Amino acid sequence: MREGTKMKTYELQRIEMRIVREPEFNEKLLRVQSSQDAYQLVKDLQDEAVEKLVTIFLNARHDVLALTVLFSGGTTESVVDPKVILKTALDLGACAFILVHNHPSGDPLPSMEDRNITKKISTGAGYLDLRLLDHLIVGFDKYFSMADEGIMPN
Repeated sequence: MREGTKMKTYELQRIEMRIVREPEFNEKLLRVQSSQDAYQLVKDLQDEAVEKLVTIFLNARHDVLALTVLFSGGTTESVVDPKVILKTALDLGACAFILVHNHPSGDPLPSMEDRNITKKISTGAGYLDLRLLDHLIVGFDKYFSMADEGIMPN
């Protein structure tokens, strides 16, 4: 360090994040009790020309806290970052969540990549005491539920 120059001083600041729910919000909560309930919330995904991943975040009673499009991609795939999904769940105070994405081809059958990312996200969620309840794939006027088909990872 040259003589006469001062070293910059960095100060720490306290950052606090709070989630505050408006009282009117509690009266409007929708409850998801089945894959059909979840599908009704997102069936308009069938009209998308590109693949989109929506996450339905739920409280302990499975009331919807938020329904968020987190990723959007091309006609055959979308990049999905599990960290973003899990961070959003924690930020919202969610206890559980449901993944939903569309197949622009209209065929809702899951690919091997769909199964692999579901397992990866489910495993990460478990470490954080979050539950991935289902992964729906939306096609043309139909959907595929991994939970209903018994292929959700533990």
